[in-house]
Amino acid sequence: AMSVDTIVVGAPFAHGTGAVYVFVKPATGWANMTQTAELTASDAYAFLDFGTSVGISGNTIVVGSYGNNSAYVFTEPQGGWTNMTETAVLSNTNGIATLFGEYVAIDGNTIAVSEPKTFTQRGRVQVFTEPAGGWVSATPTGSIIASDTTNYAYFGTSLSVNGSTIVVGASGVNNATGAVYVFVEPKAGWSGSHSQTAELTASDGKIGNSFGAAVAIKGNTIVSGAPDKYNQVGGAYVFVEPASGWKNMTETGQLSASGLVMGSYFANAVTISPNKIAVGSSTSITTGTAYAYTEPSTGWKSMLPSSQATVPGAEYGSAVAISGTILAAAAKSNGVAYVFGP
Repeated sequence: AMSVDTIVVGAPFAHGTGAVYVFVKPATGWANMTQTAELTASDAYAFLDFGTSVGISGNTIVVGSYGNNSAYVFTEPQGGWTNMTETAVLSNTNGIATLFGEYVAIDGNTIAVSEPKTFTQRGRVQVFTEPAGGWVSATPTGSIIASDTTNYAYFGTSLSVNGSTIVVGASGVNNATGAVYVFVEPKAGWSGSHSQTAELTASDGKIGNSFGAAVAIKGNTIVSGAPDKYNQVGGAYVFVEPASGWKNMTETGQLSASGLVMGSYFANAVTISPNKIAVGSSTSITTGTAYAYTEPSTGWKSMLPSSQATVPGAEYGSAVAISGTILAAAAKSNGVAYVFGP
């Protein structure tokens, strides 16, 4: 995850318990470097899976730990990021293993945490709102769930927050055709339980595509991945909010790339900034690619990438983040995060 000049990288198997590493851009610009700080859980134990997902907004980092059914919040100290344990722990309400913390997302004072295994894998997302005095250990403010999902929908297999809007992928809907759900915060806030404002689907959706396996939102634009489309070739879909607000709809445009083949898993990871989208294509064999797309002056439409970067190493592109003109991409099998700029 990335916010301005800070990149956050999760390593859920580090030390046998998991760790998260924070990198802050040096005054001379991004260069090969080791971490600025290492974040760990105060209650660390084996197979905690701390760092399986990460998010950052301003001076706050949230870390998922589905091994402990928890999410950990870290607030940056006045002197800057340093090795530390959490500021607060966020917990689910049912106390059983539901993969709570498999995916986390944050923007401003809102944190969303998915638990895709709950209700026989139907899935649910818990919402937390920062108190006036700052983050403290807490149970959810409210919860969100799609009104039309069924068992094995895996609602919460992807997650993104922007302002008052939460976007949730459910890659298992309709025999893994997949769907993406948009939730807009009510005037009264997130307290209680909420169903979707809108449902987004692919115009060419088919069983087994896993649409919604990756999602991201920024402003009025949502991007979603379907990495299993066309026998794991993959596809990415862009949705632009109508003037009247989010409604049930199919995509505004599709993103693709030349040279994709079976097993490319294009759009297994997606990210978005105000006018750029990055898409990961993480193969399981030798190399992967991160693709960048720039919004045309006429708005998002079906298009090919404006640039791309390929690095040897399986699972490269398995996670991507973008801020301004800087793109970060992970190569999990290499244990390396790569940073690209103009």
